[in-house]
Amino acid sequence: MKMRLTASCRQLLRRASLPLLLYVLVSFVRKIYQSRKGWKLIHGLEDKRMAKIKKTLPKRFGMYPSSLWTPLLPIFLNGWLNMFYVMLLKKVIQDRFRREEIERPDGGVVSVDWLSGWGQESLPENAPLLLVLTTITGKSSDHSIWLRAAAQRGYRVCVFHRRGHDLPLKTPRFNIMGCADDAHAQVSYVRSKYNKSEFVAMAGLSAGSGLLITYLGRYAEETPVQAACCLCPAYEMNIWKMLDDKYPRVASHMLESVRNQWVRDNSDMLHSHDSKAAKAVERATSLSDFVEAHAPFTGDGDYSGWLVRSNPMKHFQKVQVPTFILNAL
Repeated sequence: MKMRLTASCRQLLRRASLPLLLYVLVSFVRKIYQSRKGWKLIHGLEDKRMAKIKKTLPKRFGMYPSSLWTPLLPIFLNGWLNMFYVMLLKKVIQDRFRREEIERPDGGVVSVDWLSGWGQESLPENAPLLLVLTTITGKSSDHSIWLRAAAQRGYRVCVFHRRGHDLPLKTPRFNIMGCADDAHAQVSYVRSKYNKSEFVAMAGLSAGSGLLITYLGRYAEETPVQAACCLCPAYEMNIWKMLDDKYPRVASHMLESVRNQWVRDNSDMLHSHDSKAAKAVERATSLSDFVEAHAPFTGDGDYSGWLVRSNPMKHFQKVQVPTFILNAL
């Protein structure tokens, strides 16, 4: 059966075709211009260390892909479309990982997932290390796209999983932002395994960047990490309320994700530890309510105690490691 357009539909398409064409052309020109522009240092113009870093970077650092077809892809024309495209790629591109679990003193378990393939097994003993802190409910395979890119640049890549992150929760303790003490145990484990590595880098993705800042601040004098990067960071704890108010659909999706991650299969264990708090996380109707309600399970007491230990803004001033922050949406 052939589909026939009504006269009104044809007229609407004709009217929309010109604005759409202009939109694509303007986007094309804009992207070509940006691809030639590269990056610009806005803050820290007088910072000698920043000036030194800038001088060492290649001239084309930070430029958009220069292929002529790149600007025409819809994913580059809108930030939200770009994000959904990456979410789709996460489902399609997934690598294999080798897991090593670490038991903590209280019986809880965290893990280190090592990227398999991509030349990882043939790297020299002194190959640089990249330690990755994943998103709020993410797992290793979600980040295969850019983990491959790091591997192709010679890094030995591993992903840190928090308690209950693609792991069974062994004790009634979890922290949606992650525990700095657990992170330090993971860093120490990796460093002892590859103690000849000449360079140790750490990257945090979204909520993982919050843990990165908290960890680097709290363990400023002890960490072997030499450089760090926050990608699309979430490092201020008022973000939950902002998401509830400004992006309710996103917040609702995240609420169900965190509840499924830590509560759904662990209800009996959580109730046996603190029935009141368990009911609160089960009944939370907003993301900010869940975050506040889960505080008794973090080991920090109440919500205010959790903020003291887990809010990156309480620790960022103590960070001594050069840290690059990339915000993009």
